[in-house]
Amino acid sequence: MMSFVYIPVFIKEITGNVKSVGIVISLYQIFYFFSGVVFGRLGDFFKRKLFVVSGIVIASISIFLLKYSVNFSQVVLLRILAGLGTGMIPGALTAYAYDSKKDIGVFTALGSLGWAAGSLLIGVLGFKSDIFLIASFFMFFIVFMILPLKEEPIPKRDVSIFSLSVLRKNLRLYLSFFLRHTGAFAVWTIYPLFLAKLGANALWTGIIYSINPFLQFFFMLFVKRLNALFAVKTGLFLSFVTFILFFKAKSHFEIIPYQIVLALSWALLYLGSLYYLLERNIERSTVSGALNGVTGLCGTVGPFFGGTLGDISLRLPMIFGAGLSLAGFLMFFSKKK
Repeated sequence: MMSFVYIPVFIKEITGNVKSVGIVISLYQIFYFFSGVVFGRLGDFFKRKLFVVSGIVIASISIFLLKYSVNFSQVVLLRILAGLGTGMIPGALTAYAYDSKKDIGVFTALGSLGWAAGSLLIGVLGFKSDIFLIASFFMFFIVFMILPLKEEPIPKRDVSIFSLSVLRKNLRLYLSFFLRHTGAFAVWTIYPLFLAKLGANALWTGIIYSINPFLQFFFMLFVKRLNALFAVKTGLFLSFVTFILFFKAKSHFEIIPYQIVLALSWALLYLGSLYYLLERNIERSTVSGALNGVTGLCGTVGPFFGGTLGDISLRLPMIFGAGLSLAGFLMFFSKKK
């Protein structure tokens, strides 16, 4: 999360324009998408810990080297490697947690708590390249937590590794998620710049960013008590409401209560989607990896629109995000079970 918040500012410092921010984030996300889908599928056939550890090592090294990058080409290459590395992790790790009978709500909520901590740290430290060193240290430290974990043998599957039937079965969820999150990534691409325009400095940017994941931590502890279908629908609609509120904001202080709505919308949508997929499919690494892969695909398309629209007005991506969230809600609204 530390590198995620700082990347738009870092790229703009190097290139002097907003479009380049969209390009770099898009490239990161397309490789995150590719990696998430491919290695998520492989996680249902081979040792999952191998993919998690490999992804962490690749990602941490690439983030570390950003500290020493001096031009746009170097940043592009390192973010591509980071996308490949981070994309290997979520599907296999989520499936491992679910199959180990861990509480997925707590598991996901702790991830959000990590986002909050990273946002607060960047607010305290300010925008500087040492953030990449600290972020890479946290990332690499995870290796020593993963290696001691025991892993049961993966049961043999009577289906092809390259089967698309699981993805087709859950297509409506993936498409609704894709629409909402494409709009969201258009917003997040310019969000630090938008907050700065509203008057936020680095400290307030970090504080505002941290409110969302910090509250997600608490909201996610209760989402598991809800019907997954209801959670997804409500999360999509509240996303629409959130981006409309962002569009109307006049100062960064006004954004603070809107972050509460954002946190609730994402907790409902993401965790609801995870439960929906894990409860209805035995190929859990595949479906959870694909969900995170869709996030990467959204991050490929969304930043392009975010950077392009943001060059015209930093408020336009908010309308774009609201429109796509509403489209995703309408697509999934008729889903009965």
